Amino acid sequence: MEKKVIPIPDGTERIEVYRYVSVDEKGAGFPIGSSSYDVKDLPDAPEKRVFELPADMVAKVARLRKGFKNNIIGFVTSFNDQKFYNAFGGKEKTRTIMAEYFNGHVEFEPKKEPKFYVDNVKGKHLTVDEQYGDVYHYPQAGVLNDYQYTEAEADKLVAGLTALNARKVKVED
Repeated sequence: MEKKVIPIPDGTERIEVYRYVSVDEKGAGFPIGSSSYDVKDLPDAPEKRVFELPADMVAKVARLRKGFKNNIIGFVTSFNDQKFYNAFGGKEKTRTIMAEYFNGHVEFEPKKEPKFYVDNVKGKHLTVDEQYGDVYHYPQAGVLNDYQYTEAEADKLVAGLTALNARKVKVED
């Protein structure tokens, strides 16, 4: 069952909740009962919901939010990526969550993903200059924390550095 957070106006003492049933999904609903609750007995909603996403997705959301400062429609519709649909359960849920993020009701934080070094057979770190494609060799594995990659990034580098016999090595915590 999906939970919803609804705002209740200040000064409200009681709320009524009605349940409906329908013969089919398209038909009108028929009331089958109601419940009444004292607002003071209801739990407080959390300040913000937090979703964990891969770091590249969190960076994309932040970058697009900055680019669409006052344009919620442009921001929400810019997420037409299957990765986002998979993360949130479909196109409509993705757009709803992105609208909530735009309005400051949702936060995203990077998932704790394993990190990898890319080494050559001699155990030296390899890294690639993104702009020029130059490959740099660094001392033994485990020395430089600046050149740690996600698994996908490490796989991509290893595939491109076959002439150097590159391999990925998991970073130990």
